[in-house]
Amino acid sequence: MARINAEKFAQAYIQTLPHTKSPSEFENDDEYDAYMDTRFRDYLSEYVHVIERIEEMGTPVSQLNDLPDEEV
Repeated sequence: MARINAEKFAQAYIQTLPHTKSPSEFENDDEYDAYMDTRFRDYLSEYVHVIERIEEMGTPVSQLNDLPDEEV
């Protein structure tokens, strides 16, 4: 599994929160909580997958900020 920076993951995940469904779209709080849990797990899985893919391409994730925009 790819090593992730928890702070960077949290920053990225928080940016997605305005796009979540409203609690009023669910029958009860348990359904909403289950939706949010699933959404979090799915987002984390995709985040890790992207990091692994980048590393497979030979670019250390730690160096991504140093690349010119057209190479990222």
